[in-house]
Amino acid sequence: PFSYTSGGSLETKPQFKFGGQMGKFKAEAGVSDVRDGLKFEMRAQAFVEAVGHGNSTAELHENVQCDTPGFKEALEKAKTLLGKTGGPGSAMVRIAQALGIETRQLERLLAGEVSW
Repeated sequence: PFSYTSGGSLETKPQFKFGGQMGKFKAEAGVSDVRDGLKFEMRAQAFVEAVGHGNSTAELHENVQCDTPGFKEALEKAKTLLGKTGGPGSAMVRIAQALGIETRQLERLLAGEVSW
């Protein structure tokens, strides 16, 4: 794979990994870049598909459809976290800080009031 360094250059990192994907599950194992030392990795992932549409996050949340068990509960938790704007530790404040924008601007973006 390729890696972007802090000096602004692109370099390749040799590694040996193998794995496969079957349906909505993926697994891989192998050895990472040996120049950094010997590091063995194993990873498994599961994927879920959801379909939705909307001009704001509120509209999207109302129209999302997915039959996977537990998805509705996870969506409700995400809606709760995104809805909390109070306090410096809130999800909205942290997301806005990570994006380098004001919390109110993020709220307006998610509401579909302004474009990026």
